[in-house]
Amino acid sequence: MEAYVEDLYNRTGRPFIHRERMLKDFVDIVSVDSPSLKERDMSVLLRQKLESIGLAVYEDGAAAAAGGECGNLIAALQGEAGLPAVALLAHMDTVGPCANKRCVIEGDIVRSDGKTILGGDNAAGILAALEIARRAKDDGVRHGGILIIFTIAEEIGLLGAKYLDQALVKSALGKDEFPGYCYVFDSGGAPGTVVSGAPSHTDLIISVRGAAAHAGIEPEKGVNAIAVLSEAIAHMPLGRIDGETTANIGIIRGGGARNVVCGDAAAEGEARSHDKSKLARQVAAMKRCVEDACARAGATYDFEEITSYNVFSLSEDEPVMKALFKAARVRGYELTPSQTGGGSDANILNAIGVPAANLPVGMYDVHSTAEYSNLRETDETAELIVEALRQIAAGV
Repeated sequence: MEAYVEDLYNRTGRPFIHRERMLKDFVDIVSVDSPSLKERDMSVLLRQKLESIGLAVYEDGAAAAAGGECGNLIAALQGEAGLPAVALLAHMDTVGPCANKRCVIEGDIVRSDGKTILGGDNAAGILAALEIARRAKDDGVRHGGILIIFTIAEEIGLLGAKYLDQALVKSALGKDEFPGYCYVFDSGGAPGTVVSGAPSHTDLIISVRGAAAHAGIEPEKGVNAIAVLSEAIAHMPLGRIDGETTANIGIIRGGGARNVVCGDAAAEGEARSHDKSKLARQVAAMKRCVEDACARAGATYDFEEITSYNVFSLSEDEPVMKALFKAARVRGYELTPSQTGGGSDANILNAIGVPAANLPVGMYDVHSTAEYSNLRETDETAELIVEALRQIAAGV
């Protein structure tokens, strides 16, 4: 698809006319450190940019609920009465390492310098939303209102979306309901696909209690919690379970001294599936492994299950999808719906009845120090949504 985007510009003669503006905005955004729950500096910068475009900007109370520095930013560009409003979402936080980020510019590609992440996840999504609002306003594109939502703490459980003030969202545009068209910009890769489905996700916190004892003098009096937990994990079905289901143990803790039989150990993991019944069976299978290992060793356990987000699947007949397909055809290509194994703010919105599709914005190798973004691809996603606005106003 990268080759396609390049070819699209070459065939049609469409110049990348907004390149300098987009590059400046992107560098401004990635230059700000914004780890989860510490997004205040980012919110200050984005408020300035949103207000310079002419949007009214509000901040909700998600900070108190999530335990962060600031809430979600909600910005509104008023539109025509009688036309549907459209919501655009991206998140302000990044994973680590994200302190003192520096970027390397290679034409339309912006890379991390290799010492930190770049922060294109989700600076590219933020950039797309800003550009769409600018172009809709500058080009006189008809719409029923554009709502931009920049969320906090997406990377640690979609907390900003979970605590989003829906009443403020509605009042910002003077509407009685959340916009029925919602586009999230938090998918990697080039334009040409749309994430129409994502799995349910359950977090698992496992604690095993054995019995501590001196490892050299009386080890027979101990029950090694690390050994018990290790046996349980060794018997768990993990990795790719099937085409819809995955599972993982990602963190293990235990022990405090080499000469002590460990009395307490803990692990954290997850399970995901596009099928809720499969997810329930997978979690139950992992729990049985813990239960059986503890029973054999004479240990006890706690097994906590936390629902992070729930599955969604959008049909191609959904208005939010139909507008995208038509817009892509106008721009000369067919859009391909896809399923992902990851979650995004789209999961939370779909769960509250707001059809939300997740779009790629040209970000690659995210969550790594090799991360980079292709701004020409970000530009194409912005153009796609501007065209979708026209299609929505025309009643597609």
